[in-house]
Amino acid sequence: MLWTSRADRAGPKACTSRVNFDRAATQSRFDQLVEGLSHEFDCPLAGGRGPQEDAARFGIIRIRDERSGDGLPLAVVVSNFGDLTACLSYRTAPGYGRTPPVDQDDYRRVERVSAELQLRLVPEHILDGLYQGPNQWVFGPSAVTWFRRFFDYL
Repeated sequence: MLWTSRADRAGPKACTSRVNFDRAATQSRFDQLVEGLSHEFDCPLAGGRGPQEDAARFGIIRIRDERSGDGLPLAVVVSNFGDLTACLSYRTAPGYGRTPPVDQDDYRRVERVSAELQLRLVPEHILDGLYQGPNQWVFGPSAVTWFRRFFDYL
C-alpha cells in the first residue's frame, strides 16, 4: 500500500484516502458488507454512498440496538485506507461516559462477514492507541488515535 502526504499530491482530499483509492471497488465491497451484515443480524441495513466528505472513512453501517447482544447500537465503519473496518458500540444520548466494548458474539459476527470480503476488522484496543505514522501534522499538537486517523472526520 502506498501512503502519501498532502505535499506529495495536489488537492484538498490528500489526507482522506490512499493514493490508489478505487471508489467504485470500495463502494461495491461496502454494499456487499451491508448485505452480509443484514443477513447476519437478520434485519435490513442501510449503507449509502461513499466516501464521506472530509473524512478518512468511506461510510458507516448502523445496526439497531435491538439487534445487538448487549442492547447498544453498533456502528461498522469502513475506512478509505486499505481494507480496514471497525466495529464500535455507540450511545445515542450524551453524558453516559465511555461506551462499553462490543459484545463478543456481535464482534465475531462482524468479523466473520468482514473476513468473507477480505476486510480486516481492527480490534478496539488498537483503535484507541496513539497514531504516530505519516500525516500527523494534519492534526496539530493533539494526540491522535488510530480511530481518528483512519475512520473519523479529519
